[in-house]
Amino acid sequence: GGTACSQGGPGKGMYTKLYTNAINKHGHWLWGIECVMSSFSDTGLVGLYSQAEHPYAKHLLSVTVQQMVGIVDDITPEDLERSKNQYLSTIFMSCEERMMLVEGVGRSYALYGKLWCPTEIQEKVQALTLSDVRRVGSSLFRSNPTYVVYGNTKLAYSYADIQRVFATIGNVKGGGGAPAA
Repeated sequence: GGTACSQGGPGKGMYTKLYTNAINKHGHWLWGIECVMSSFSDTGLVGLYSQAEHPYAKHLLSVTVQQMVGIVDDITPEDLERSKNQYLSTIFMSCEERMMLVEGVGRSYALYGKLWCPTEIQEKVQALTLSDVRRVGSSLFRSNPTYVVYGNTKLAYSYADIQRVFATIGNVKGGGGAPAA
């Protein structure tokens, strides 16, 4: 997350990359920025949800795109290991609560047609490399983005502008080098 008071109580999320790289630098106008993600059997959805007052609409888009590019370009081996550990911790802790365990079993069958046991998941997660993450991350910029603005939209970029930014990023090796929005 990218907010100081997200689900789980105050302070949770304060050390995420979104919080340290976006809110700490732009907190006087950036209300929040959070990653959203959904998994499906054949695809997935990844995005950033960010909020600011309308006079900062163009700045908001610039910061949001910079953070998306950072998913591809700014991840370090330490970041990857921390993410792996956090994910595996979540998986193993979910096995301790019956309701979450049942939900996990249902999701596994619905998405994959089989039950993945935690040790199988652990092996797959531990096998992930930085190049895997960068390969998948750079694919985020190869499809048409979804762009939603609500409130006073007079200062917001047009969808054509957003498409141009994504096309530029998608054509750069590794997905990096976003032009200033």
